[in-house]
Amino acid sequence: MSSVALYMRISLDDDNHSESESIQNQRGLLRAYVAANPELSAGEVLEFADDGWSGTNFERPQVKALLDLARRGGVRNILVKDLSRWGRNYSEVSEYLDQIFPFLGIRFISVNDHYDSNDHRGTTAPMDVAFSSIMHDVYSKELSVKVKQAHTAKALKGEYVCGTTPFGYLRSTEKKNILVVDEVAAVTIRRIFDLACEGMNTTNIAATLNADNVDTAIAHRKRLGRSTLGMKPIKGQSHWSNVQIIRILSDERYTGTMVSFKTKKVSPGSKKQLKRPESEWVRVPGAHEAIISAEQFAEANAKMRTNKKSPRGISPDRSPYAGKIFCGHCGRAMPQMSCQNPYHFCKGVKLNRGQGCFGGKVLNVKIKERVLTAVQAEVGKMPVERKPQISVESSPANRADLVAKLKKLTAQIATLERRHISSFEDFADGKLGKDEYLVAKEANSAALADAQNRVRELDRQLATVNDEAVGCTQSESLVQRVLDTGDVSGEVFSLVERIVIFDDERVEIHFALSIA
Repeated sequence: MSSVALYMRISLDDDNHSESESIQNQRGLLRAYVAANPELSAGEVLEFADDGWSGTNFERPQVKALLDLARRGGVRNILVKDLSRWGRNYSEVSEYLDQIFPFLGIRFISVNDHYDSNDHRGTTAPMDVAFSSIMHDVYSKELSVKVKQAHTAKALKGEYVCGTTPFGYLRSTEKKNILVVDEVAAVTIRRIFDLACEGMNTTNIAATLNADNVDTAIAHRKRLGRSTLGMKPIKGQSHWSNVQIIRILSDERYTGTMVSFKTKKVSPGSKKQLKRPESEWVRVPGAHEAIISAEQFAEANAKMRTNKKSPRGISPDRSPYAGKIFCGHCGRAMPQMSCQNPYHFCKGVKLNRGQGCFGGKVLNVKIKERVLTAVQAEVGKMPVERKPQISVESSPANRADLVAKLKKLTAQIATLERRHISSFEDFADGKLGKDEYLVAKEANSAALADAQNRVRELDRQLATVNDEAVGCTQSESLVQRVLDTGDVSGEVFSLVERIVIFDDERVEIHFALSIA
């Protein structure tokens, strides 16, 4: 019994108000088609829907899941409303119809295009289907240009064309694409700018807001019942940070000036964004009501630049513990402060996050002593006479044997893949019957799968050999050095994976591997 996959798609650029293009309507159309065809309704029906994804490429989560299932033989029939739902790129859609689906033995049906691949076995898609696919491709490109032109026209008029509104503003319910002041959040915005103009730095501003339990942007949106998609609170809680304060103080939109097109897409349909140079930004003064004046904005930013850390602030020099020392309460990395006796500290204390962070200074020299004590304790569990040894399994000779086997298998896989393609070409040209082709395909697929499994096993063995060799030649010699000299060099810290600071007395040191 063959499984049937119903694929549905709608992009943000499509007309979302058109019922004929909605996911629900596509589902109804496809379900009705399946019900009317006994050969399809007899099998299991699966659904895959990409809601809000462009058809200009196949980098879509649900279409990827469907194709992965198809390659594993989990689907034998794929149905779409029309070819544009499958994709709007002519060359890629044609490749699926003429090569990939026939090769995988998949029946593809486009309901509104009256296309069923079972009616065109051994041939390419008919001219009307190819023409339809080309038109969808052209339409997609034209639509992308028109959407961009429409957004540009709106931006030049000072309309808001982005997604989530900035903290302190709401979308107007009376006039489309216009921002109106959110008076509750605006109180916080004004307070931030007032504190900055008084000379308070961004860290202390964040600490003040946290101490007064002022709602952050994410907390405020939750209180209003609005989406918080893309906002990530720390440990499930929302706290102010200096980064949030900097973003607010740098946002010119609070002066009533609409700023648009600060980023651009890498290509039509792509999710990747690139920053535009400031000269390409679109600025429209007086586009909406201001929360703070332009003069206050300029003053706050001038004070913010003045308050930036001097060279004697947080050290630009990489600490030997960089990326390894963390606060045991909030889980954040602890930066190093540059001074005569360098030390690490937790920013959570200054930001008043209320998570019980250690407020003291952890001197580097004290950390070094702790690490030395922990390493010596681990070394004490190891017999003194123990010397670095390399097992037979991790010997150079065994490694060379594994590499040789891997090279041979890789060549074998390449041969099998070529044979796979050659069999399909012979079948497509009529040189090979269907039954002969299916037998050859099954035998070749089994041999290919077996070879790939053996390659994965050899890769695993080779990785183990390399790890054992590195462990014996490097980590054990470092441990032996500590045992002989009682000193901790910078190299020894490679043995340490993580240092967790709770307070002066409680320090946890986790090693990257077992020393004893």
